[in-house]
Amino acid sequence: FLMHLLLTPLVEVLELMHQKHRDIERKMRAEAEAQLRVLEEKLRAEAARDMAALRTSIVSEQEAQAASTEEEVKKAREAIEKRTELAQSMWEEEQQRQQRRMEARLAKRRAMFERKEAAVQQKHQQEKVQAKLQHQSEKMQAKPLSQVNEKKLAKELHKMNGLIQSLQAGTSPKGAQPPPLELEVAPPSP
Repeated sequence: FLMHLLLTPLVEVLELMHQKHRDIERKMRAEAEAQLRVLEEKLRAEAARDMAALRTSIVSEQEAQAASTEEEVKKAREAIEKRTELAQSMWEEEQQRQQRRMEARLAKRRAMFERKEAAVQQKHQQEKVQAKLQHQSEKMQAKPLSQVNEKKLAKELHKMNGLIQSLQAGTSPKGAQPPPLELEVAPPSP
């Protein structure tokens, strides 16, 4: 019953920490998505303005080169078609360039948010391991050593070593396998 009273606040704290972590994670993802949408709209608007300017310049060039004779008209048409193709290819290249820039920016932001998310997750994991370590320490200090079974004492010490190593390595305590302990425990004195 006493253990239950001690563990209940610890479990509640861990649950609150986990809920906070999930809320932060949701908020970060929503902000990232909103920023990505704004950036995408901005780049699309830039591309539309550039395209309109190119088309306007092509139309003005076409009108300026209208020829009076049939041969001049034919030459002018050919020149206009070439310029149109050139302008079209330039526009496509510009569109591809802007698309590559946008994708690079998005990838950079995704990487930044992934790093932030990984840092938050690692911090959360460290807090969980530290809470477990604190709990194990309190658990071991609850009973005098003379009342604790040797095997149980060695097992608890092994768990604490595993938690300490996982904290130092920055891994989960489940994934950390500490080396076997070689303990010489003196039998409790009567």
